[in-house]
Amino acid sequence: ERDAGAGVTAAVGEEAPATTSFPCFAGFWTSHVVPSDRDKIEQAIVKCAEDGQPFEIEIMYERADGQVRWFRCGGRKEQPQGALLYGFIKDVTEVRRASKAQEKQLHLLQRVADATLDATAVVDLQEEMIVESSPLLNLWQRRPMEGASLCELLDASTIKSVKIDVSICEHPPALRARIHRRFDNTQAECQLLAFVDENDPAMVFLGFQNL
Repeated sequence: ERDAGAGVTAAVGEEAPATTSFPCFAGFWTSHVVPSDRDKIEQAIVKCAEDGQPFEIEIMYERADGQVRWFRCGGRKEQPQGALLYGFIKDVTEVRRASKAQEKQLHLLQRVADATLDATAVVDLQEEMIVESSPLLNLWQRRPMEGASLCELLDASTIKSVKIDVSICEHPPALRARIHRRFDNTQAECQLLAFVDENDPAMVFLGFQNL
């Protein structure tokens, strides 16, 4: 048995007659999966073996040292009619922890922002798309803004200024911004604060004041 740290790829099963029972392989390879996840992974392996359905899921796995960690695992059949499965397993515990920590940080930032700003949004500057928008911003626009193009909210010069400022300043100053209101085809000026996500420079938190 090998401990999967950075990621291990392995062949599950061997070439065998068509009458071979695949569930025996599932039980062998999932003996250290925590009980709550064991049925899920075993069913995925059996479906892959019997129906050729590839899978990729995350499960909790108890290592040889007793530590329980999160692993991403997946598998596929080598040939549609064959009996050989190829699979991988990779430790993603630290990735999940970092993601949870980031979610908590964003939640705290959102609570602070809601108390001091009129409205907020999280945008992807690379794709120029609004990823999240606060209820007040949605109310001001009279529609949900998540998934909308950034140019539906900010004019071109404001978007350009945000891109320049967040690229050269760790804490850029407030900008004078012009924002669109599509429902009545008007524009309004406000103060705009922009903060880049250290873990993903394309993601930027926008705070609006004096809407």
